[in-house]
Amino acid sequence: AYVVPAIGEKRFTVAAIDLGIKGMTPHRMAERGIEVHVLPATATADEVFAVDPDGVFFSNGPGDPATADGPVALMTAVLERRTPLFGICFGNQILGRALGFGTYKLKYGHRGINQPVQDRTTGKVEVTAHN
Repeated sequence: AYVVPAIGEKRFTVAAIDLGIKGMTPHRMAERGIEVHVLPATATADEVFAVDPDGVFFSNGPGDPATADGPVALMTAVLERRTPLFGICFGNQILGRALGFGTYKLKYGHRGINQPVQDRTTGKVEVTAHN
């Protein structure tokens, strides 16, 4: 477990569950005033809520969501407490399982493609990954 302090004024505290997190993910949150407590995939609900998070983030990572019982149980505890949560890739598959849906591991992994997306309010174009 480690903490990435907020850069500038602290706005929020997030508990990030490391399911294979990319190093820049907590840094990018910190740039937006978020203090990020990166916790291992084996973290308990008590450990997560001990940091008094405003939200819980479930990271990307490798693996078969059908075998990720620990993170699913943790996601269920977060849902039961009605704590805001968000995730990416594997973290979203964990959400599906916590809500009672089935998932399966793709035979060949990620087959998404990067797509330009325009923010119509600003006109800014960013490249996003679509899975």
